[in-house]
Amino acid sequence: MKTKGGFTFVEMMVASIIGAFIAIVAVGLLRAISGNAALINENIDIADQGRYACRMIAGDLANVYRDRSYANTKFIGVVGADESGSSVLTFYAISRTKARHGQPESDIYEIEYYVFRDGQKSTLMRRYWPNPDGESEPGGILTSIVEGVDGFFTRYYDGSQWQSEWDEMQKGFPELVEITIVPQSREDEPLMVKTFFVNLALSTGGQMETFEGDEQDDEQAEE
Repeated sequence: MKTKGGFTFVEMMVASIIGAFIAIVAVGLLRAISGNAALINENIDIADQGRYACRMIAGDLANVYRDRSYANTKFIGVVGADESGSSVLTFYAISRTKARHGQPESDIYEIEYYVFRDGQKSTLMRRYWPNPDGESEPGGILTSIVEGVDGFFTRYYDGSQWQSEWDEMQKGFPELVEITIVPQSREDEPLMVKTFFVNLALSTGGQMETFEGDEQDDEQAEE
């Protein structure tokens, strides 16, 4: 007796349902993998931006301009009007990078770092002003350094204690500057706070030192 070949209608329906279920699971897995990859790439980009900002700020501070007369220099760190209490750091620095191509410029520039907020967007900005003088309104070229920054905080060590501000009354430079960059918080992600130090005290040979570290915390480094 011969058996009739092929699948019955019920068998085809069961196979179709199983195939559709496998396809749905596969699509979900692919979406999850793609989402995780995108998140990883985004975190890598944020980390790269943070390292870039640290190198730039440390480099600028390492070239802070010094003069026999402190009146010809500038180094001011204050708490700005930003709702987060972020700092505004302004100082003169020596630089060979021209702000304006083909324009006459000295090698002394005013550099300022601060957080700019526009609605929900916040950015760490750098202002680079050639030929600064006390008679003109602060100007220069604005550059976005890091996007998605909740706070930019500075502290200053005078040789005996840390201070949150360094105003014009100090009449000198701090020995150490602590810089903390706080990224915007993200759900289910550790807050990667970037903190580093720049030594402004002239050591043997006039070399500057920078120390850098990461913290998974939203608090500033303890004294």
